[in-house]
Formats: sequence, structure tokens, C-alpha cells
Amino acid sequence: MNYAVLIVSPQPSMRQNTRFALEKVGHFPSHEIGEAANGDEAITTIDDIVAKSGRVGAVIHDLGMRDKGAEIKRLLDHLKANHPSIPVIVTSIYDSKAAVQGLGLSVAEALLRAGAYAHIPLGEKGNVLVGWVNNALEASGYKAWRGGLK
Repeated sequence: MNYAVLIVSPQPSMRQNTRFALEKVGHFPSHEIGEAANGDEAITTIDDIVAKSGRVGAVIHDLGMRDKGAEIKRLLDHLKANHPSIPVIVTSIYDSKAAVQGLGLSVAEALLRAGAYAHIPLGEKGNVLVGWVNNALEASGYKAWRGGLK
């Protein structure tokens, strides 16, 4: 099994909206898109796929209001240590310039320093998201490995 993109969000509606954007705007085949309800499930899914000689091209993680960063940090740390070629695109309700309390950094800066590939504020999905996913799949080598995707 291979996933071009693994969508991670505790909210089924967020996963469905992201999947819809990838399928309709980005023309990704539905069987190339996987879903996980949280970071731990994403780690298990990715590890299982890679153990069976499969690939995951990129991860889209929705940073929700209740996630204080521990889950995304755990996922980023795991991928950096075990699957460094898999980029993580983080979507969130937070504006890229919103400050992270106590760090003196913006949300985007904190995520990028932690290893995220990109941060996309929630209002900028659709074409912006598909563009970042295509760039991430190119950077991870997934497109070349699969013989190209639309």
C-alpha cells in the first residue's frame, strides 16, 4: 500500500474537506489518500506501510485548538528520526504570524523549527494546499518513485 498523502485530524469533517480538496482540485486518486485520527495513529500507519515496503509521500496534519503542540511535536520527532524524507504540512486555525505563548515565535516559525515542511492557515486551503502538497511530493521523491502524479 502507498499513500501520496496521509491526512491527520481528530475531526472527520476536516479530513473529508482536505480529501475533497486533494481529489477535486489536485486530481489525486482517492486510493492514494489515507486518513488518521491523531498523530499516534499516523505514526502507526506510516510505520506499517514502510515496514511492508510501501511509501507515504507527505503528511497533512491539522493542528486543532485542543492540540497544544505535543502531538504534532511527537509526530515530527518520529518522522525526523525514522522517516526523514516524509514532509509534514501543518494546517491550523492559527494565522502564521500568531505568537506561540512563551516562545517569542510565530506559529509558523515554531512549526518550521520543529521540522514541519510548511504551515498553512485554515482559510488558505484548496489551491494553496494542493500546491504545497505537490511541492512536498516532489521534495520527498514520491512523484519520481511513482512515475509521476497529476
